Order: sequence, then structure tokens, then C-alpha cells
Amino acid sequence: MRATTILTTILVLLAMVPTGARQPAGSVFGTITDTTGEGLPGARILLTAEDGRVREATTSPLGRYKIDAPPPGKYRIEAHMSGFETKVSAITVVAGEVADWSGALLLAGRVIGGASIERRVMRETGWEAVDCGRHGAPALAPPLDRSLACALESPKLRRPFSVIVQFTAHDGTRGGHGLLAGSDGVIYRFEYERGGVTFHMQPCPFPRVTPDEKHSGFGFTCRPARWQTSVRKSIPS
Repeated sequence: MRATTILTTILVLLAMVPTGARQPAGSVFGTITDTTGEGLPGARILLTAEDGRVREATTSPLGRYKIDAPPPGKYRIEAHMSGFETKVSAITVVAGEVADWSGALLLAGRVIGGASIERRVMRETGWEAVDCGRHGAPALAPPLDRSLACALESPKLRRPFSVIVQFTAHDGTRGGHGLLAGSDGVIYRFEYERGGVTFHMQPCPFPRVTPDEKHSGFGFTCRPARWQTSVRKSIPS
């Protein structure tokens, strides 16, 4: 009888402990910019849990946002802004910690068929790839060096990644180049035109940052290799 009373008391005390106290929620914050580093006000941030529940926020005049108290777990996170490519990746929220998810959005190109370099690159890397940087041409060497360091570290961990350098063509469409790797850890250099309608990539085991005379800045180059071509005339929205 005494044992039953003690057990009942323990169960009552456990029921009185708030669930939130056992597993405190985390939070997500960051700054969304364009490729020049200027904050983008009014960008919509969507945080989607594995069960489909969505939390959202809108960036401030300086491009900052914060999403409070999402339960710990894995999430898909997206940044949407009219006129820009959607930025998508994965993030893990840890109990009691603050996760930083920041980055730049690429300008959307004027193309037929709703093509997107974001979607085209994600075909190779998957949406959980690390975003090692997005740059507008002419790009500076120091930011590209930081992106290159991220790119070289990711394959060692079998972690997909991408980094994109974008310029505006004479007809107003967007083109450029970058680096990517899937889960197999093989690094590729890619080039694209018309927002991703035309897309080529080649293995690039030893990428480096060198002057880009065409755009009066810097870009990624690699040892000569035979081009592997993949062309998509249209990519569904």
C-alpha cells in the first residue's frame, strides 16, 4: 500500500512539470541580403517542420528576421522575395539554442518557362545542401575565398553544397557560374545562361579563385577537364 502511494505521488509530480521545461524551444534568426550585401526588407521566411507545420516571419528594413520558439527538430527553411530567386535549405533547431540562417538572394532572370538556377542546382545537390555563398558580378576576391573554403570543406564531410556567382547579360537575363557537389563529394564547376535554361558542368577537383577579366572581378576556375553537358530548355515552376 505504501509503495502504491509513493508511485502515485511521483506520477502526480511529473504531471505537474510543464512540458516546455523538459525540452525548451529554440529560435531561428538571420539577415537576408542581395548580392551586394544590402539588407532586403519584406522578404518572407518560411520554416516548415517535418509534420508540415509552417512558421513564418518577414524581414525588417535592414533585412533581419527572427522566428521564436519552434520545437526542436529538422526544418526546411525558405526565403522568398519578388524579383529574386528563392533561397531554400535545411536547418536543425536545437533546444535552448539560437540558429543563424542568413544569406544573399540572387536576382531572378527574365527567361521563358520559369527557369531558375536555384532549382537547377538543387537537382544536383538536393535541397539540404549548404549554401556556401551567392555573389553578384563583379565579385571581389575575399568573399569568394570564404566561399571556396566552405566548398572545399563540405565534400570532406560528404555534405552537399553550392556557391553561385551571377551577372546580368546584355539582354537582361541572368547568367554566371559556380561550384557544387552532391552527397558523393565530387566537386563540379558549372556555367549557366538565361537564368538556368542553359546549364553546363564539369568535374573540378581543384577549384581556385582567379581574376575574371570578362566581368572585371574574380571568379572560380579549375584545371582543364572535358565538359559534361546538361541542357534544360525549361524548368517547371
